[in-house]
Amino acid sequence: MPSIIHEGAPFFNFMIWHAFCGKRGMKWILCLAALWVCGAASGAPGFRVFSSDATGASAPRAQDVTAGAEYVEWLLEPGEPGLASNAGALVFEVFIDKNAPASVQSLVHVTDREGRRFQSLQHAPLTPGQTNRVTVAMDADAPNWQAVGHTAAWQLRVRKAPREIGLRFFSSREPWEGGCVLLSAAIVKTPRAEKPPEITNLRAPTHARVRELYEIRFDLPDRYIDPFNPAEINITAIFTSQHGHSAMVHGFYYQDHFRVPGAVFDRVAPQGRGEWRVRFAPDRPGEWAFSLTARDAYGVSKPVGLRFMVADSDAPMFVRVSAADPRYFETTDGAFFYPIGHNIRSPFDTRMDNQFPFRLRHDEGTTVYRRYFKDMAAAGQNIAEVWMCAWSLGIEWSAAIPGYFGAGDYNLANAWEMDEVLRWARESGLRINLVLNNHGRVGDWCDPEWNDHPYNRRQGGWLDRATDFFSDPRAIEMQKRLYRYTVARWGWDATIFAWELMSELDLVGSDWQSYTRWEIVEWHRIMANTLRQQDPNRHLVTTHFSTDHTKLPENYGHLRELDFHGLDAYHNGQPENVVNLILASCQSTEKYKKPVVINEFGGSPNATSIHDLRRELHAALWASCASPMAGTPFIWWWHVVDEYDLYPMFTRVRDFMAGVDKRDPLLRTVHARVEMPAAQSQPPLAWDRPAQPRVEAVCMASPTHAIGWLWAREAYTRASWDGRDFDIQGVKVTLNNLTPPVCRVSWWDTQAGEEVKRERLRPVEGRLELFPPPFTRDIAFKIAPVTTE
Repeated sequence: MPSIIHEGAPFFNFMIWHAFCGKRGMKWILCLAALWVCGAASGAPGFRVFSSDATGASAPRAQDVTAGAEYVEWLLEPGEPGLASNAGALVFEVFIDKNAPASVQSLVHVTDREGRRFQSLQHAPLTPGQTNRVTVAMDADAPNWQAVGHTAAWQLRVRKAPREIGLRFFSSREPWEGGCVLLSAAIVKTPRAEKPPEITNLRAPTHARVRELYEIRFDLPDRYIDPFNPAEINITAIFTSQHGHSAMVHGFYYQDHFRVPGAVFDRVAPQGRGEWRVRFAPDRPGEWAFSLTARDAYGVSKPVGLRFMVADSDAPMFVRVSAADPRYFETTDGAFFYPIGHNIRSPFDTRMDNQFPFRLRHDEGTTVYRRYFKDMAAAGQNIAEVWMCAWSLGIEWSAAIPGYFGAGDYNLANAWEMDEVLRWARESGLRINLVLNNHGRVGDWCDPEWNDHPYNRRQGGWLDRATDFFSDPRAIEMQKRLYRYTVARWGWDATIFAWELMSELDLVGSDWQSYTRWEIVEWHRIMANTLRQQDPNRHLVTTHFSTDHTKLPENYGHLRELDFHGLDAYHNGQPENVVNLILASCQSTEKYKKPVVINEFGGSPNATSIHDLRRELHAALWASCASPMAGTPFIWWWHVVDEYDLYPMFTRVRDFMAGVDKRDPLLRTVHARVEMPAAQSQPPLAWDRPAQPRVEAVCMASPTHAIGWLWAREAYTRASWDGRDFDIQGVKVTLNNLTPPVCRVSWWDTQAGEEVKRERLRPVEGRLELFPPPFTRDIAFKIAPVTTE
């Protein structure tokens, strides 16, 4: 066999030989291609051939080359760190057959870690019959890289852990078959200029509005392998008003995306280069100014800034715990805020598909939130719960799910989608209780996801047990980093009702008692304080417990860093049991002097019938109005709410609560005496009506006000839901200790959602006797003093 010996590189010689290919009738062509560490070319480590050999040994590979069709390709070996941030160029040497035409060109491609391809065509032709040395610029500003089939830009993150790097040799002018030998290839590093970062291309508005987004956009050198690590790049903006009020916020790395509609579901794709942003919501009108700096290992940038004018607006206020009555919420302007909404954890729920398989649900992805929010707003709801979970809107997870890349490397596509979800909520006037962690992430016994957690050693992390997540110093620092990014990106927005640290905390760890460990309590203290230190708008912070109120231990109940308590109200009994759970939740948490919110309910954790869910939702909504609950409970089964159009149930409560302000420490749960007519034991009043059932009262009263709900428990245990099961009349209700000379009493039909009777009554020695109009199942009332006769 003829051979060609290459002696240019000190570490290897290569041989090329010819042979017939046999059965396919192909002409003789055989190429040996190898990629090696070439110290002579770069003076620094390059990368090696990824061998398909079963032994795993690095070895040359034979490759048939048909110009214009075949590729010589290679992969990084497992464990290779990828291309360094200061990779300046790919330098390779290739020998082309002397019979090749003079029009042979080379094309280099890089497939990034998400499968997107970039290519660079070298316009200068290769010289046949000799060794060609080719230099391909790879730095961020290289103009010769083109995106193939997508709109992302060539930048540093493309070069982080690429899936593939390859070469193509071809002739575009004439058919040709021939041999080539790739003699060497290496990455040449560009010396990094050790100078402080420079903020360039600053884009900032000159006008803004109170509590609305003021966003600064700018560029930094494309030299940060980990743009989410403040130890590598730390961006700080100081905002100062003309009155001397100041606030500090951090900048964050941003990649723009857009939505690509599909026949089955939409996908999200990146566009353009990444950039840096700062988000801020000024809290008062007037002239403001900002000073922006960036710090990295080489120093601090020169500050850049701008003055801008802020006009007043009617944008939503932030929500706080009421100072006058800590059982409830209010906005920063002092208005009463009563949450009315339901849970929409994620676009889908496999339990819902299992329990209610009556409909083939189209996977709408996160775009379903836009429709949900519009329908909720139209029904008078003002809040929803949304999770940042691994399968929807989470930004940190392991590569077990596409789009994630491990600890501290955030999913910017999901972050963009969270921007959209919050925008849709804002446009609909809804608040979002945002869940930052769900129990399965750090649990291995109930809905376990721990095996896929990025901090788990099995996924390239450093932890062996789920409970180490709460105590390991590195894990704590990584969570602080995650919350720093979260606040920097979304902390400006009053749409966010609260940061929820954990959903169903009592299900974490390895057993049902794990959550009582002191380090998990301490983790809540640390993380709540972290959020408050980062968040200039001091959003509420909470955590959440499963099943019912009995899962809330005192060490969490008294934890000052938690603003309110999130509970479940699941049960395995009749739908009316939810009333007992609501009242017990208020009673058992009264000592903590904090608001109570039920984040989930609806039968058992595995649901119940549609018939029972209707009755339970109705009972829960009205019982919460007449109890010290901080808002209406959030039913879990959001597909049922949507597909059965249960929205009018919320509208009725919204209308009833209009003008009601429960913030009064004297407004307490009271015993309302209910007396039934003597004819109760007589035969039914009509052939299709049973005898009158016993009526119970859920009621709160102060010396001046009262709010109550009268209901027949029996109507929820055995009666149909057609509104014709009972004919309740002649009931008498007595309230004591009312002081107004004259009270205005308003009676509401809970089925129709409208006032059916209004009257003025005079208490006698503080005792007020009420006679509700006839009703079929339940009826609600409101009492307020009459200020003028």
